[in-house]
Amino acid sequence: MAVPAVPDAWLVGLGGMAGALLRHWTTTVVEGERFPVGTLTVNVLGSFLLGFVTFLGLGNDALLFVGTGLCGSYTTFSSFSFHTVRLWETDERTASLVFAVGNLLAALAALALAWLLSRAIVPRCLRPAPRPALVGLPPSYPCGGIPTACCPVPCECPPSGFVWRSLFHMYKRKLTIFYCELMLNVVRITKR
Repeated sequence: MAVPAVPDAWLVGLGGMAGALLRHWTTTVVEGERFPVGTLTVNVLGSFLLGFVTFLGLGNDALLFVGTGLCGSYTTFSSFSFHTVRLWETDERTASLVFAVGNLLAALAALALAWLLSRAIVPRCLRPAPRPALVGLPPSYPCGGIPTACCPVPCECPPSGFVWRSLFHMYKRKLTIFYCELMLNVVRITKR
């Protein structure tokens, strides 16, 4: 008897519920009085987790649950822009800049760590396909789907560039939302 597939909306919803609860717990545990450590923490951990599951090349259901649901509700660009503007408004401009730049650099470092960890865990023949334009290889370069010492059977590889396209579109969407929220806050501040 086949197990029925879980609808996409349920995967996203359950992941979102788990992410929201984890975010509340995380910010409760690590939030600072003067500096928004909780927001920084959830954004960095969320970037790591999303990068890790993406670099592992997990299936669509796992990406919907973890990526769209859990990480989507766990990370926060709205609180990031709010805290950045709030620090700036309270004349803590250095803290505002440190927070904004620190969020970006720490999230990128977490993403790099996720990439390194996924490469250490997953055998070479099971890794997602490299993007030919990125590594300078011809488009016909095999993604490692041939038998090797680490993987004695042929592997089925995801489409070339899947990981990079997914990350690009996810960050493009989040950066667009962040930019819009930041501009709304700037307009709100200048109208005072």
